Amino acid sequence: MGAWPAKLLLFGEYTVLLKGEALAIPLRQRTGSWSASADQHPALLPWAEWLVQLDRTGRLPWPIRVQEFVRFLREGGGFASNIPTGYGLGSSGALVAALVHTYGSGIPEDPDLLARGLALLESYFHGSSSGLDPLISLTGSAIYRDEAAQYQKVDQSSLPGGLFLVDSGQPRQTAPLVRIFHQKLEQEGERTMLLMDLMPQVHRAIHATLSGEIVPFHDAFSAISRMQAKLFSDMIPEALHSIWEGPHHRLKLCGAGGGGYFLGLSSSGQMPELPFPVIPLTDLV
Repeated sequence: MGAWPAKLLLFGEYTVLLKGEALAIPLRQRTGSWSASADQHPALLPWAEWLVQLDRTGRLPWPIRVQEFVRFLREGGGFASNIPTGYGLGSSGALVAALVHTYGSGIPEDPDLLARGLALLESYFHGSSSGLDPLISLTGSAIYRDEAAQYQKVDQSSLPGGLFLVDSGQPRQTAPLVRIFHQKLEQEGERTMLLMDLMPQVHRAIHATLSGEIVPFHDAFSAISRMQAKLFSDMIPEALHSIWEGPHHRLKLCGAGGGGYFLGLSSSGQMPELPFPVIPLTDLV
């Protein structure tokens, strides 16, 4: 059986909720796979039974052998994963991708159609889903989401050097953070800064990444770091505030913030010494 990778949102946290662009990549060193002997997550069998109900009512996006999946679980099967939960790396997305790849048929190749169906299958875990996480895990490709909310597979070989992850050591709950974000939008000044200042820099960083333009990428990353420190200070753990900007590095949110990983960029190419674990991004992709 195969292994399905985690995902990492490089750019687009929160601004994607305002119809902004986003760019995410697979992390091939963080994966999940079916196992006959893995400890079974308590949500697995209820999810499978929910899928059975979708099948009975004709609401599955494509044919999925759900009864076979249920048998696998009832015979002791599970999903073995080294994707940390509460880190925004798409652990449930990898699970959905594994289900579709193993038990599905008639799966569309078009990324937009695929994402829509995957979103339904993942909605059990989150109440709603964009489908992006399982799309990346299933295709194994970096995905660019444009302003029209269309998904495109892109080449991630142009990723700039000097990127790293900082492990805050604490998981997070995404839903409360999203609520805080929506509260911010009710404050006109903050909404204006998000739309007029932050979003163009996010788009600039994405386009510079895809085109391999180093100087614009560094400039945009630094601008995002500064603006997020101002706009989203309550989504940054207190211990990270003092190291958010250093002589040769900048940090930014990596997904919802609040905990999990944060994305860093070293202007020197050397990994900074910080009071948290630092992981070069090249070690995970």
